[in-house]
Amino acid sequence: MPQSKLAKATTEALGHQVTDDQIFKNALDSMGPENNLPGYHAGDNFVPYGQSFLNNPETYFDYLNTIAVKYGLVFIKQSLAQNPLYNFKRGQIPYGGKIESVVFDTISPKVYRPDKITGSESPFAQNFGRVVGKTYTQWFDIESSNTIVDTQDTMFFQNLQQFHDFVYGKVAQLVNGAVLDEFYHTKLTLSKSLADGMIAKTTVDNVKELQKQILYYARRFQYFSRDNNSMGINQATHVSDIEVLVPLKTSIDIDVDFVANAFNPELFKATQVHFTEVDAFPDVWTYSADHVVTSDDIDKGYVDGRVHPVGSTIKKGSIATANATDAEQKLVGDKVGAIVLDRDALQLWDALPLTLSTINNPKKRYTNIFLNQKTALMFVQALNSRAIMLK
Repeated sequence: MPQSKLAKATTEALGHQVTDDQIFKNALDSMGPENNLPGYHAGDNFVPYGQSFLNNPETYFDYLNTIAVKYGLVFIKQSLAQNPLYNFKRGQIPYGGKIESVVFDTISPKVYRPDKITGSESPFAQNFGRVVGKTYTQWFDIESSNTIVDTQDTMFFQNLQQFHDFVYGKVAQLVNGAVLDEFYHTKLTLSKSLADGMIAKTTVDNVKELQKQILYYARRFQYFSRDNNSMGINQATHVSDIEVLVPLKTSIDIDVDFVANAFNPELFKATQVHFTEVDAFPDVWTYSADHVVTSDDIDKGYVDGRVHPVGSTIKKGSIATANATDAEQKLVGDKVGAIVLDRDALQLWDALPLTLSTINNPKKRYTNIFLNQKTALMFVQALNSRAIMLK
């Protein structure tokens, strides 16, 4: 029997066969006996259940709520939209804690001189090694919703597969939108850090030179050096923690054999790093001065009135929309040929993981499905990172 998109996604996420019948039965069981629906068995005619949903919007709401919560991780894991940078996720921020990556610089030894015992040579003299914790943090804090009209949307399903396809599609609309938005803001965190000088830069003339520089820094990062990051911290990165991010525009020009060889565990054991392709790195525009929001800013789409109402002030240096008043371009994303970085340089911490919930309006017979997420997107300047720029 054909599977719905919900059943297929659940099967792929769990690694074993899950049918629409099982999903339906498990959901009804989770709702409890008060759902006023008869017990369901595999192969039962869906029509009477559909009729019950049509006549009891609250029961339909309970079912949607159960599916959204119970299968929330399935929707997220199997979403059509994917965030290639998801591997930078670190988990959830500890309650009440502030995430800060502390980096320790090395201390250079001196030649032994037993005759020097005063001043800075005294055994009681204090010598504080350099400890750096500078990070750029951007909060990704979102909400979205999707509405299902109970007594209208349930009228058109002739079987369980069609019903689950619809439910899956409505939830997937929310999840795909959130995943795409998080992906964009993760890339924007890198672009903004680069624009602000937090990532060291090297400029090349062509793709062949780009290939050499990717390989050079993928190896160079494994050796202690003060040239591997913009703060001059003496750092080395373990080979398994080296990431190479390449935009599609340059990725298609990079020699296939180069990628196969340079990151082949057998041929180049010392350069086995993680290679990730992204669609593009965003341009960066920032406000060159404190900007007071006007109605014109909102009307032209330069500013979101929900976030910055008329009369509010956007601080100098804040991210701006392209060509907005008082904004200047700080980075052309297409000039970024690749970014080589320590995996810990980019960190995504969830204050609230992507979460689904529902609310029902019985008077108007509709259900709202809500999505919420709050994530800290962080870049650690003191760890190794190098952007290879194209002229």
